[in-house]
Amino acid sequence: MSIEQEGQLTVEESSVEQKQRELVDALKEATESKDTAQIKALMQELTDITIPKEKREPAKIPDIQEIIKVSQKVYETLGFQVDLQQELQEGNILLPPPEQKEAIDQEAMTFSFLMDPRISRQDLVSKAKTYLEDKHHSEGIYLGGQAKEDLNQTDHAQTSHRPDQPYLIYLRPEKEVKETEIEMGKTFPQYQEILDQKNTQNPNLNLKGLTMEEYLLMEVAADLEGFHFESQTWTWLLEEQVLDKKGLPARCLRAHWPAD
Repeated sequence: MSIEQEGQLTVEESSVEQKQRELVDALKEATESKDTAQIKALMQELTDITIPKEKREPAKIPDIQEIIKVSQKVYETLGFQVDLQQELQEGNILLPPPEQKEAIDQEAMTFSFLMDPRISRQDLVSKAKTYLEDKHHSEGIYLGGQAKEDLNQTDHAQTSHRPDQPYLIYLRPEKEVKETEIEMGKTFPQYQEILDQKNTQNPNLNLKGLTMEEYLLMEVAADLEGFHFESQTWTWLLEEQVLDKKGLPARCLRAHWPAD
């Protein structure tokens, strides 16, 4: 390495250290003001400059047997008769293609669950309420008047676009995880637009919003692991949109885990 190169490296390192200090100071201010969206953005920026993306170790998605173990526990906890090991042995589980699995690894989507689409929404909501009531003394699920009406009127409820065989879904494992990974306070069309942009940037991920069934089962799975997806924030269930007469989105169901 030449002297000029060494000097340039010193300048670059100094610049990075200065930027890190600025970000830390900004984080302190955002924390004091409880600006959750700003905190998340600053944390991501700090990670990006501290550990360059090309040097990060890709997270590995759990082995299928581990996913089956976690998922089976959820179904048994809720009282559903499901044998995921047998489904695997019979070749009935839909697994991601290699290019999608690689994209999932790179995005650190390591909180996984095996969905069984044969379970009805009505049974799932009922048993999830019973589980939450018994464990937390609160049903955890509240359906207002419009939500009760919309529950069976969403595009997904009318015509599911999910596979008709057991399939895998992946999320990040953070305590405030959302499939669209975006800041709070946006409308559901804005969330959908950002989700579409992410799919354009990396089509192999095949990102989708959550259905009611997926949200409830993942929430119970997270609860059994000792955390919830979010606290005092809303999650738009982008697969649960009600369409108007022109086939355009009019409303969207949203989910919320209330603070204890």
